[in-house]
Amino acid sequence: MHPSHHQKRRQTGAMALQKQYHPNPEVCYVYTVSYPGRSEVTAVVVNHQCNAVPSCSVNTSRPDMGAVAIAKEMAMGRSGHRTRASITISGSKTALCNYARGMVSTEAAHMLPTRSETTARQGCLVWTPGNSFAPGSEMAQEAARGFYNQAHPESKEMPSV
Repeated sequence: MHPSHHQKRRQTGAMALQKQYHPNPEVCYVYTVSYPGRSEVTAVVVNHQCNAVPSCSVNTSRPDMGAVAIAKEMAMGRSGHRTRASITISGSKTALCNYARGMVSTEAAHMLPTRSETTARQGCLVWTPGNSFAPGSEMAQEAARGFYNQAHPESKEMPSV
């Protein structure tokens, strides 16, 4: 669904997800923010109470979208490790599929917890094309942009990824 052509469908889908998953202590949201022409990306995980949990920033030599995918993969891995969440909601279908298959980037693999650091548990990855309308996703967006602007105070625009 194209964001500008299917606004109503996206809102309806987001409202259905909100009804199903919010507020639920098993849910967390992942969001990233990057700025065009820069190699830095900030990824944030927000828990069911809409609080940002320890997240990450990525600085890579890959093109913009490669850095975004790496950051999202890292955040997804950290979401289960840093929260009690068993359900991770993200707008990145590619990152969700890569993570589910265990085919994350080398950079993400180095940041993710090892098996000895985690307890084995099952989780659910949920893709939502309308994630910007869900309360947790909106909080994740705000937190990611806030963290990025703290690191780059000269930035004026508030882009979305």
